[in-house]
Amino acid sequence: MIRVPSLLLLALPALAFAQGALDPANGPRPLMRTLDQIAPAIPCGGTPSRVVVAHAPGTYVLASDLTVSSGHGFFIEADNVTLDLNGFTISSSDPTGTWAAIVIGPGQTNLVIRNGHISGAIAIDSATGAWTGAGFLEGIVCAGAVTNLRVSEVTINGVAKNGIDVAGSVSVDHCVVTNCGGTGILAQIVADSSATACGQTGISCATASNCRGKSIMNTGLGATAGTTNCYGFSVKGTGLSTNSATNCYGESNEGTGLFAETADNCFGKSGAGYGLAGSTATNCSGVTASGGAGMVVSGTATNCRGTSFASGGTAISSAIAISCNSGGGTITAGQKFLGTP
Repeated sequence: MIRVPSLLLLALPALAFAQGALDPANGPRPLMRTLDQIAPAIPCGGTPSRVVVAHAPGTYVLASDLTVSSGHGFFIEADNVTLDLNGFTISSSDPTGTWAAIVIGPGQTNLVIRNGHISGAIAIDSATGAWTGAGFLEGIVCAGAVTNLRVSEVTINGVAKNGIDVAGSVSVDHCVVTNCGGTGILAQIVADSSATACGQTGISCATASNCRGKSIMNTGLGATAGTTNCYGFSVKGTGLSTNSATNCYGESNEGTGLFAETADNCFGKSGAGYGLAGSTATNCSGVTASGGAGMVVSGTATNCRGTSFASGGTAISSAIAISCNSGGGTITAGQKFLGTP
């Protein structure tokens, strides 16, 4: 008796009914729908002097550059809205500087504004912060508190007042604001962004990381909680002001370069005021050209260096100075230690 291997027996039915190669036209087809099929994008924009209203949830995509001669550009009055500028520009030729490019209604939540530009022909006087020209009053503004809003990869140039003015639970990242008469960026969390040539504050937030803020009349970069890897400059005010600063640089022509309750590995420079001021400073440097002190620390300065270029000036003034040195001027401290006390 001939025994057929069991594996061959299992294969025989398939071999008996083999039909040859499959027709590619009848091959596998996708069983899932694309995101656009589930929630199609809503094209918008391109109509002069007409506000575009996002009145229902969805993704609104700018289809071309949008220019308005009067009025707002967009108004968002719904939750769960994404406004994708799609690399295009919203601009205004309004000489009164009255309207905003994008307005968000009060109480909205779960919003994203991304990937585009807002532009005007407004210029800021580098001495007074006053504005001239035509354009929007503000770039992106909330009419009231909103929650869970993200503004990402947006550039704003030439607005009469604030560039990005958003209150509530809001984050701003990878944005650039230039030439604004008021505050460049006002938000809760700001990262990888810059606001320069601002009449008032450059960046105002709770926390900032990897940011640059420049102001004419006020604070270059101000954060109520903390800053990391940030730079702030001001002509007349404080360059950088925060509660806790790490790896930061503050500079001012007339005011304090950097102010922080706690400063670690920071540098402050001033033309006429304090270079660096705060409660405690570690591994920091402060420089003043005249009028103030290189560093003023109400508590302990550790491994710090102060410099005053004024005749008889103060390099460092602190309650306790540990392993500190002077690049010019005197060190004044209640207690001085060469090493760890």
